[in-house]
Amino acid sequence: IRQLLTMSSGLKSLSRKGGFNSQSMKFFSGRLDARSTLLGLRLEHEPGTNFNYANTSSQLLALVLEAATGQQYANYLSQRLWQAVGADDASVWYFEENSLPRTFSSLLARSRDWLKIGLLIKDGGKSQGKQIISSELISAMTSASKNNPNYGWQLWLGNNYEEKRYYNDLKVGIAVPASEPFKVDDMIYFDGFGGQRIYISKSKDLVIVRTGDTRLDWDDSQLPNMVIDILKRHE
Repeated sequence: IRQLLTMSSGLKSLSRKGGFNSQSMKFFSGRLDARSTLLGLRLEHEPGTNFNYANTSSQLLALVLEAATGQQYANYLSQRLWQAVGADDASVWYFEENSLPRTFSSLLARSRDWLKIGLLIKDGGKSQGKQIISSELISAMTSASKNNPNYGWQLWLGNNYEEKRYYNDLKVGIAVPASEPFKVDDMIYFDGFGGQRIYISKSKDLVIVRTGDTRLDWDDSQLPNMVIDILKRHE
C-alpha cells in the first residue's frame, strides 16, 4: 500500500504508443475494462526501488480500499472525508456503470470544498475543531518518500527546486515547468489534470485552490509565489 501511495510499486506503466488509441489513453477515457487492465499489470522494476507516477497506482488503491472496507469507494469517501469536513457535494466518475470509480487526475468537487481539504491538511487533520485524520498520517503524507524528495503520499513537495517536474526517475515524457523556486520551504500541493492545483503552506497559513481551463503549460510556482509576494507586502 505504501508503495502505491508513493508511486514506487514497480509496476509497468500503460503504453503511450498510438496517441489517442494508446493503451494509456484508452484506459484514461474508459475504453478498456478497468478492473482486468489493473489486475493484468506486470512488474517492471523491483517494488520500492524507483519513482514512477502512474494513474494505475491510484486506481489499485481504490481496489484495496473497497476490499478492505467492504464499501463502495464513493460511499466510504463521502462518510470519512466529504461529510466530515462539511462539503456541499462531490462527484465520482465511474469507468462503466456499476464498475470502478476513477480515482485519479481530475478534481471533481466545488472549489470551496477542495479548500476545506487543503485546510484539513494544513491543520494537521483537523476540520472545524474535530480530528478527522490523525496528525501522524498527515505528517507521513507530507514527508518525502524514499525514492523522490519532492513526493509524499499522492502529493508533491516543493522544497527541492526542479526547473521541470517529471513524473518518473528517467525524466522522460510529460514535464511541468516551474519558473522559480517556491518562496516558502514548506509548500506542498496536489494536482489534477492540466493545471488544477491545491497549494498548501502551513507557515503562511495559506491554501490556494486553482481550477478552470486545462493548461498543459501550467507553471507550478507562478501563482503561489505571486500570492505570497502580495501577503508579504501586507505584513
